[in-house]
Amino acid sequence: MNVPERYVVVGGAGAVGAMVAGLARSGGMDVLVVDSSDAVDGLRADITAPSDELREVLESADVVVLAVPEDIAVAALPVITFILRPGALLAETLSVKTVLIPHLREHPDIEIIGINPLFAPSLDLRGRSIAVVEKRSGPRSARLLHLLTERGARLLFTTAEEHDRATATTQVLTHAAVLSYGVALARSGCEMTTLSDFATPPSTMLTAMLARMMENSPEVYWDIQFRNPHAERVRAELAQSLRRIADAVESEDRAQFAEYLATAETMYGGYLERYQRICADAFTHLTDESETHSMTTEVTADD
Repeated sequence: MNVPERYVVVGGAGAVGAMVAGLARSGGMDVLVVDSSDAVDGLRADITAPSDELREVLESADVVVLAVPEDIAVAALPVITFILRPGALLAETLSVKTVLIPHLREHPDIEIIGINPLFAPSLDLRGRSIAVVEKRSGPRSARLLHLLTERGARLLFTTAEEHDRATATTQVLTHAAVLSYGVALARSGCEMTTLSDFATPPSTMLTAMLARMMENSPEVYWDIQFRNPHAERVRAELAQSLRRIADAVESEDRAQFAEYLATAETMYGGYLERYQRICADAFTHLTDESETHSMTTEVTADD
């Protein structure tokens, strides 16, 4: 009879940690959540200054999942890697993968893997992409990845450097654009009732994406913006692109404005129709939902 692996999920009270803890439990693993939060359902402890109890927990662990912000992870690594027994797995869930590389090179006796769910952890795993950086793989990391694929996740194997270059575009750039819209919107003086009444499908989608960001703590987005080594470059390009568009309009240069649209269209290559369908489907759903909301409001008003 196989003995279930002992999982210790550090930061298990957070969204990503809770997702991994739930996944491990569903796979029959023995799971203990460790967190500094008062609301933790497990062991309340500080991973950067472990108590004797926490040290014993880490010493007996088969898998330690580090689902904490980058600064805490960096501070905790010397402690964790010293305590873990040979053959154990250290799995980190950081949004920037090159951060830990300098701190992991001197530990050849443990497995080390990085995963990054490229979606909100509250969503179902089926069909969702998870980036995987295998720093030092082995049988325990293989079993963890099997748990993910069993639930329908799509694994994207990459290097730490490739991961951070890609997420600079898909996360740093995207989040900065949406948050910039939110800051401008808050300063516009437009009330939400007016925004909702006059909303076009694109503005509704952008406002909805901003609202979606509100579900997570600021630290999630701060780490992505602050730690990614390519973040400054993509934010600068975003600012310059907005300035280029403004310059074209303010100088009444229609040809330049059209060229910017053409440049963006060329970027899609063979993916243009796919993304047009995605947008059309989303807008159709928005229209259906709007009509349902309108009917519900009318019925309530009549009552």
